[in-house]
Amino acid sequence: MARLLDDLLEASRVTQNKIELRRHVVDLRLIAAEAADAVRSQVDDKGLTLAIDLDPEPLWVHGDSARLQQVQINLLSNAVKYTPRGGHVLLRAGRDAAGAVLVVKDDGAGIPSEMLESVFDLFVQGRHTIDHANGGLGVGLTLVRALVGMHGGSVTAGSAGDGGGSEFVVRLPLTTLPEQPVPSQERAAAWAQPS
Repeated sequence: MARLLDDLLEASRVTQNKIELRRHVVDLRLIAAEAADAVRSQVDDKGLTLAIDLDPEPLWVHGDSARLQQVQINLLSNAVKYTPRGGHVLLRAGRDAAGAVLVVKDDGAGIPSEMLESVFDLFVQGRHTIDHANGGLGVGLTLVRALVGMHGGSVTAGSAGDGGGSEFVVRLPLTTLPEQPVPSQERAAAWAQPS
């Protein structure tokens, strides 16, 4: 109950623009690696396979590392929650011509096509959520969209429908290399795997 109340209060603060971002230049790969670490026990408990694919080059973004990690943990936790035992979850951090691209993909329950546009709206839940005791209030994806938007980015959802898995794609603008390298940059590089 306390966790649900925290989520609701957080959603209220974000939607009312009452959250101040503590922005600095960060390597998005490092944040992705830390988010993967944060959900590792959930993945193991569920008997899932988590694949991590990080760009070999730094993905410099001007952002709040705690909030960007919150976005990724939320998406990964949802993927774990809606993927049956033995399933697969992918976290990819890379780039395209427009900027940094984060992808969280699973082969779980999927999202009905009629819900793909509304899945980010406050209190929206699919019937799969109701089937789970820990389904939540339907505020997590609202937080994701708001926090990504505050970073000048966008998030989209895709799915082949019921049972077809889900894919969430976050796009963020890249920035220039900082003058001083991030000390823990080497840790992210150690996670990097070829595509």
